[in-house]
Amino acid sequence: MGLSESTRWFIANTIPGTNQERLTLTFPAINAARCVVVLVRGKSKADMVAAVLHGPQDLMEKPVQAVNPAEGELVWMLDEGAASKLSGEHSG
Repeated sequence: MGLSESTRWFIANTIPGTNQERLTLTFPAINAARCVVVLVRGKSKADMVAAVLHGPQDLMEKPVQAVNPAEGELVWMLDEGAASKLSGEHSG
């Protein structure tokens, strides 16, 4: 499973319900990036954005919580709807 991969940068996964395979970028590769941008759009995502940023860590439910570039930056880009459940210190 990709969430638990700790050394390889890509792994092959079978797409559920099909016989197709895809390559998945793993956390070691993502976290080696100079800049990771998380783009979220829509009010329907507001609860999850708040849970990811302020809730307890649960990598099975919120795998984006494992994104933490070692020597880079993590940038969240949210529209007004996606950011609507965040407090004022996150707006700008």
